[in-house]
Amino acid sequence: MKIALVSEYFFPSSKGGTEKYVYELAKILIEAGHLVIIITKTETQVKFKFDDIDVIGLNTVENNQFEYFKSILIEEKFDTIHFHTLTPAFNTEHIKAARNLSNNILFTAHIPSITCIHGDLMLYGEKACDGLILKNRCTSCYLSKKGFSKQISILGAQICLKLNRPETLVQAVDKKIQEVKDLNNFCDTIYVFTEWQLQIFIKNGFNPNKLVRTYQMHIPESQEIKIKNKNLNKYKIGFVGRISFEKGLHMLIDSFLCLKNKEAELHIAGIVSDLNNSYYKKLKQKTKINPKIIWHLNLNNDELNNFYNQITILCIPSIWYETGPYVLYEALNCGIPIIANDIGDFGVWKKKGYPVEIFNGKIELTKILKNHIN
Repeated sequence: MKIALVSEYFFPSSKGGTEKYVYELAKILIEAGHLVIIITKTETQVKFKFDDIDVIGLNTVENNQFEYFKSILIEEKFDTIHFHTLTPAFNTEHIKAARNLSNNILFTAHIPSITCIHGDLMLYGEKACDGLILKNRCTSCYLSKKGFSKQISILGAQICLKLNRPETLVQAVDKKIQEVKDLNNFCDTIYVFTEWQLQIFIKNGFNPNKLVRTYQMHIPESQEIKIKNKNLNKYKIGFVGRISFEKGLHMLIDSFLCLKNKEAELHIAGIVSDLNNSYYKKLKQKTKINPKIIWHLNLNNDELNNFYNQITILCIPSIWYETGPYVLYEALNCGIPIIANDIGDFGVWKKKGYPVEIFNGKIELTKILKNHIN
């Protein structure tokens, strides 16, 4: 079978959970005898190999990108086209074009923005949302992302919707609703990783028969997990992921600075594409005077495996809904226990018996870390 995996994000220009998932999926499919080509976003139109995987790169800024995308599908005659991102680079128009040229269209939902115009399913950026798309509420929540207070956002949305201006704002929710309908109509199967995704997709009109729960990586049963690194000389707290606000690293750093324990270290395996990013620079400035906070940037796979072997525990302080994250699977497969912010499915992993401890906010995280170290 000839299969296309379509994702805006892929190696080597981008690193993260989606990229790792697409890479591992490609390897598994190739090993099973399928012909796989990854279609991704690049600075120029280019064809190359990444670790023996065929990759076609599209410059999505160029005006002819969409036509070039369709020409690839026509030329390659894929049996299955599997989309992994829903962004301006690869949107529902691309999925519709694929629908007309292939018998089997798949989509995997990696992030909350598939159904949320705020991007993170955090209502006004304050608390977890129930995920139901409602025009008034979603418009005001979207407005709050521009920096307005909750009260101003609610009032502003009411006025804008009544005046039907500006169009970009008042049409934002309608576009998301249409996007959701198009996904449901054009895709044969939609894969989700979590229970919360499954429920939110059904709430918003997805056909339950098209939804399939899957996992980002094989993971042993909870009773088979063997905790490692208990006898390290120092208590080493680890963080792995993109250095971006929604990943909550600022909360972990604040909690660590409250510990004032000479036997503890915080090791940050950060993915940073822009060293001038304001959030990254702020955290670096905050941590530079503390020798117990050690940064490890843009590690390769071997370096990351070694990183897991060196830490005592992994902290996932994300302040948005995670669909995994991928690092959870990596840590559990390495026998590393986890402390995670109680958003999304982390509580589900805990109930299943996996070594996952959950917290709500910085105060609880600080208390848990103190208890572990003591």
